Amino acid sequence: MFIFICEAYQPGVVPNDTSSPEHCEAASAGCGQISRSSNSFSDASPHVCDSSQLCTARLGHPTILKMRVLTSVLFIALVAADNACNDNDKKVINGKLFSGYLWYCSEHAAGDPSKVPPCLESGCKLTDGCANCFGDFAKCGQDHCLSQCLSTPSAQACKDCMDKNGCNAAVLKCTGLSSLFPAPTAQSQKCY
Repeated sequence: MFIFICEAYQPGVVPNDTSSPEHCEAASAGCGQISRSSNSFSDASPHVCDSSQLCTARLGHPTILKMRVLTSVLFIALVAADNACNDNDKKVINGKLFSGYLWYCSEHAAGDPSKVPPCLESGCKLTDGCANCFGDFAKCGQDHCLSQCLSTPSAQACKDCMDKNGCNAAVLKCTGLSSLFPAPTAQSQKCY
């Protein structure tokens, strides 16, 4: 597997003065690739720079390091996404007022599903990972079932649409719940 890095490099253009910091900065924007299997880097520009300059070790180049960190964070986030809710979170979610509060948070998000998790974190004391499951749930509902769910989330048409589009299955997998929480019949300004 290869990760390709191409920024502002012009193939075949290598400055004459390879000892200058400007050369390193220009060269560090070159095109290259890292092989994950051999952990090697091949570069289109054949330069070598002084250790005090930016492009000393290409595998330690800031762009490459940022990509490695980002890849690691994304992998961890994907692994942590399943069963993200702890026992306390699940107790709150299965409470009588949670679904009404979720409806309240969703409506007050004004079309921005990213506002749902902070609302649930502050109002329900859900953990960050667990609350994010409901941001994704709200986004799925908004993208696929807005007309069926907007006025009456407890309607059968809403449930059917959320089932058909995988929203319910995704929230169950993300939260680790074995069954879906009850659909709200009214908004609630309290979570418990």
